[in-house]
Amino acid sequence: MTPTDLKAAILATEPAVLLTLERVDLGDGYSLQLAYDYDSDQTINDYDCYGSVEWSRQGEQRPAGFDGSAEVIERDRGQRLWWQPYREGHKVYNTAKDRGQVVEIVAYGFRYMVLKLRGPASSITGNHIVELARDGIGGLEPFNDGSDYLPDLLAEVAGAVEAPL
Repeated sequence: MTPTDLKAAILATEPAVLLTLERVDLGDGYSLQLAYDYDSDQTINDYDCYGSVEWSRQGEQRPAGFDGSAEVIERDRGQRLWWQPYREGHKVYNTAKDRGQVVEIVAYGFRYMVLKLRGPASSITGNHIVELARDGIGGLEPFNDGSDYLPDLLAEVAGAVEAPL
């Protein structure tokens, strides 16, 4: 497969198919593989849109900087998790949906999505399937499948294909 054909095959890949199968065969031994991992570099307090969270011991008052709209959203082993909802002017984002998102992020953390191009390569020991290119994005909420970002990742991986393969 020529580099031009490989780029075209990558860009023709439907994101919905890749999300469903997590591996798509491009022909001639080339494939795209989608994987997710825990993103240890991101915490919920890195993003203002979720408000703030902080653990405190049971019986302690609200954490410093938390106002009357703050609430306890989780209790565990004598600890309480306080959530200060995001505030924009006088509007406080304190709906059940907002609360649910915060609880999920605290429980599961953010995810990292990586798209890998794998294909044949020759070496002194023979032919092998190796990773030829990769691109990824982190900070995905646990309830976000990353479908909005896949077209950009496909373009980045296609752009990494160089002649000769």
